[in-house]
Amino acid sequence: MSITPSSPGILTWRLEKKNLPLRFLWKIARGSLETKEVFFLTVSDGTFSGMGEVSPNTRYGNTPAIIERDFGRLKEASTQEPGLSKMQLGSYGRWLDHLSLCQTVRFGAESAWVHLQSGRAGKPVSEYLGLSAVEEVATCFSVPIMDPGKIQDYLAPLARFRSIKIKVDAQTGTETIREVSKHTQQCLRIDGNETWEDPDEFMRFVESLRGKNIDFIEQPMPASMEAAYGEILPLIPWPLIADESITDHADFASLQRQFSGVNIKLMKTGGYVRAIELLKEARARGMKTMLGCMVETSLGISSAMHLASLIDYADLDGFLLLKEDPFGLVEENGGLLRLTHNTVRKPA
Repeated sequence: MSITPSSPGILTWRLEKKNLPLRFLWKIARGSLETKEVFFLTVSDGTFSGMGEVSPNTRYGNTPAIIERDFGRLKEASTQEPGLSKMQLGSYGRWLDHLSLCQTVRFGAESAWVHLQSGRAGKPVSEYLGLSAVEEVATCFSVPIMDPGKIQDYLAPLARFRSIKIKVDAQTGTETIREVSKHTQQCLRIDGNETWEDPDEFMRFVESLRGKNIDFIEQPMPASMEAAYGEILPLIPWPLIADESITDHADFASLQRQFSGVNIKLMKTGGYVRAIELLKEARARGMKTMLGCMVETSLGISSAMHLASLIDYADLDGFLLLKEDPFGLVEENGGLLRLTHNTVRKPA
């Protein structure tokens, strides 16, 4: 439950930005970074305040400039809606929809408001959302694209995680998995981030994985290659998980022809409510469900953990990639995540 005391007054909004150094170079198929720029959106009613994380991601058009622009739009619109703080969640969501915010700002605005309301109601966020709380969540830990010679040292402290997620590209994927397999028997989750544009080349990579301990493969080809996904799905012996192919909406009839599961990220869906709808729909259709994350603080990760009763897999290691997390809302022990606080502290 993300609440902090605030000064008396009407609903007020604030956006803060921090540049957070990473523990190592974070490289995936479409880019790399050493520092993550993150925004924190706060709403206050004068007694309680709720905070939501806003993580930029250029793949979805959520740049820092757009985030700041859309926050200005949110703040201005709220001055024209005096009943905002008393809305029901559904009405508040429809009000947000009319603003046409980028999804990461929409998530920050919805989650901050939900945290405010759960604080007022004296309920944990999961209960406020109508979900069961989960005390522990098993996460994988991610291995970025790197020189194969560095993989053994990188893997050494990760033995406590049941699964590790391997970021690969089309050029070095086979070599990377071969090297990883020399040094661990952990379950491997293979994440291509849309790197393969040739289905035949990708299937040759799949053949190189046979006999290895694979949990699933995630989004190996661009989301636009729907027909190709439909062709390869029956040929892959492990679950094939959609990531970039599902954002804030989904054509599940089409997704089922392409994938056997979905990776839902709150920064993509634009809010708790839509994420819950997508997870429930996927489950109703017999698809595997997963909660993922961007590089985020424990504020964003704790938000995802409130939805953990709806998933089969968790990839919620984003805060573990930071040199220093400014909140301390989640702790990891033995690859298991637990919420550590019921209140959000101001970032250090």
